[in-house]
Amino acid sequence: MNYRLSDFYEEFTQAFCILEKGKILKRHLGKLDILSYSLFNKNTLQYPELNHISLSNYPSLWLEEYKKNEFYKEDDALLKTLSGSDLTLWNTSNKSNKVYNAAADFGIRHGVSVPIGCGDTSKTVLTVTQNSKKELKMFIESPEFKWAELCVTFFHASVNYSLEKSSLYSFTSKEKEILYWVSLGKNDQDIADIEGISIFTVKQHVKCLLTKLNAENRTAAASIARQLEIL
Repeated sequence: MNYRLSDFYEEFTQAFCILEKGKILKRHLGKLDILSYSLFNKNTLQYPELNHISLSNYPSLWLEEYKKNEFYKEDDALLKTLSGSDLTLWNTSNKSNKVYNAAADFGIRHGVSVPIGCGDTSKTVLTVTQNSKKELKMFIESPEFKWAELCVTFFHASVNYSLEKSSLYSFTSKEKEILYWVSLGKNDQDIADIEGISIFTVKQHVKCLLTKLNAENRTAAASIARQLEIL
């Protein structure tokens, strides 16, 4: 397949928020001739929906197992890549590593973790798996792997820009309360009743929150707020 970075970049830069950018990245990475992939960002190690779970095509049952058992705390390749600067192959010969033993039960036996970005606190790791070591080696040396790295680099930069921008936000206690109720799916009238304020005031708060979070709607605002650890 002919991968053109310009096609990805044009669509990516037109996306309104990080949530949409993540969906675009996932769709493009899904075109790769690989068994599976996943992203993990060191800034948010508690499974943010964009940085790991949503941005992967791992088998759903394996993702559930990975999350439930907090395997990211024992994934040798992931941890070495986060703390170092080089790509790290899965050491599947280490039979004592329960992460890789568990992955093998789901047909995932060969993988590599690749660092994206730089700095200990801003690194994103792209993990790619294949059916065999030979296929994995061929993919790492292929042009499409470089294409994937560049696409993830764009997303990595966008995430970190949003994280940096969020530190500049000044949310009042009332705005945080409104944002919390919005994240629970409460409508304007519900929030007005709970907070004891007018529905007009609620609408003004919500409008301000959408602007600050660069979100196009309430659902996106709640998602972005969780990603940026505002909630």
